[in-house]
Amino acid sequence: MRLGRTLADLSYWPRIYARGFFELWRDSGPALAVLVTAANLVGHRRAAWIRLHGFTIEIRTGSPDLMVAVDSLGDEFRVLEGRPDPGGLIIDAGGYIGTAALKFAALFPDSKIVTLEPSRQNRALLRRNVEGVANITVVGAALAADEGEALLRDAGSGEWGFSMVAAGDAIDTVPTVTVEALMAGAGRDALFLLKLDVEGAEREILAASDGWMGRTEIVIAELHEALAPGATAAFATATTGRINTYLPGEKVMSMRAP
Repeated sequence: MRLGRTLADLSYWPRIYARGFFELWRDSGPALAVLVTAANLVGHRRAAWIRLHGFTIEIRTGSPDLMVAVDSLGDEFRVLEGRPDPGGLIIDAGGYIGTAALKFAALFPDSKIVTLEPSRQNRALLRRNVEGVANITVVGAALAADEGEALLRDAGSGEWGFSMVAAGDAIDTVPTVTVEALMAGAGRDALFLLKLDVEGAEREILAASDGWMGRTEIVIAELHEALAPGATAAFATATTGRINTYLPGEKVMSMRAP
């Protein structure tokens, strides 16, 4: 079982990169597919509006944007498809350019989505991509175990790898907010879904989850063990007694037991 998971993870991103070109060709046409792919291959930065899986979004070539969009608008959240919309609260921690929030809004139009993105440059793009979607609120902050401020650092892996825990040059000071504060701000005492992709900060967030984990229906987390050793153990401890499933691409899903 462990070998099968390892092989699935190793093949995951190569498959996503290959899909990027073909899905762009299918949804946006051959000219744009060739243009965006060529720009990505040479690292040329330019803005491009694309159509993908029924969504029109802006991406930056020469960045991970297309690959993230292919993943999150495609198969990443397939496990949620067909699930009834409870009209609940969804927290999208690590909003990046807004593709996960857009997918959640399409799957659960009666739910309220709060998407957090600490990076100013990513957040500007996120706002443009979710503009006009009534059930999405953008928050310029980072999810953390405590409220306050933290240094956002460039870990050297591109725009999707800005982190509060990685070594690297500090690029900004950002406010931090907790799950419980977001729930209180939304006037909710329960959380339908938490998407947790926070580049290592998940270890401390999960370690301090006693107050909200039992009131959360679903957690989908990406665990960055290399950035935050102990993140996997923190997830296992925080989700004891829940139903946990490993997903491709270093993600895990935890569901409250019936």
